[in-house]
This record gives sequence, structure tokens and C-alpha cells, in this order.
Amino acid sequence: MLSNKTCSAVRTAINALQHYKVLNTLTNDCFDKALETEQQLSNEQKNNSPLYGRPILIKDNYCLQDTYTTCASKMLANFRAPYTSTIVQRLIDSGCIIVGKTNMDEFSMGVASWGVFGPVGNPWSVKKATNIDEQNSKKLLHVAGGSSGGSAAAVAANFVSM
Repeated sequence: MLSNKTCSAVRTAINALQHYKVLNTLTNDCFDKALETEQQLSNEQKNNSPLYGRPILIKDNYCLQDTYTTCASKMLANFRAPYTSTIVQRLIDSGCIIVGKTNMDEFSMGVASWGVFGPVGNPWSVKKATNIDEQNSKKLLHVAGGSSGGSAAAVAANFVSM
């Protein structure tokens, strides 16, 4: 809950992402910063942007200052972005709240969303399977597919709307 007794969209997204870690949608999270940003926005006068206050995830090949940007590659495992990319800054300026960065194919070159962080699970497979946990996640029936599998799985699972 926020100070004005409204439900927290960011907290809802974070809870879902934490509960369904088996899908492996994130390369890293920005949970603390997202909650802080949501609180700041709730104290400001709302702007007219349709994106204002909306929790979003960004693909791990977009830079967010002082955040790891790995492109799902071991080669960039320790790279912290020195700046925020233009498109991400525009989203932030529109009121979006970055909750984390999504898993993907290494350098966006592939079709199975399997990079250094492992495969992204398809949330529709989890609904069909039983007893899915960290140890038997390789038994998932389908991959999320595409170089943006983490993003696709997060939207399909309703963690975020975009």
C-alpha cells in the first residue's frame, strides 16, 4: 500500500516476479529502486502520460545507468552501464517505473531465449505442468522463444503489462 492507501502496482509486479522465479524472466531486478520511485511519484502531482506509474521491464540489452547490462553474455557479466539509453530515459520521463531487466538470447541472436542465465520458461507450460521448481524446470514443455523471451514470458504471465 502507498501512503494514500492505494494498491501498489509495483509491489504486485515484484510479488509475481518473485513467486514465479522458475520462469527465469529476469537477469537482474531493480525492486528497491522501483519501490522508491513509485513512492516519489505518488507524492507528486500526476502528469497526463498514460505510462505514469506503470511498472515495466526492459530488455537486458538496453542501458540503465549504474545497473548491470549483460546482453545475457558472460563477457559482459560485470558491465555496469555508465548512462541510460535514450529510449529508456524517455520511458522514465513518461512516468514508467523500471522493475528489472529481462532475460534474452545472448546479444539478441537466437530463437530460444537461452543465454548465460539459462532458458526462459513459457508461463503456459507452467500452467500445464505440475510440481515445477528450480530442480525440474528443464522439464518445461515449451520455451518462450525469440530473442526477447524474458519480456514475452513476463507479459504473458501478467507480471507487467508491457
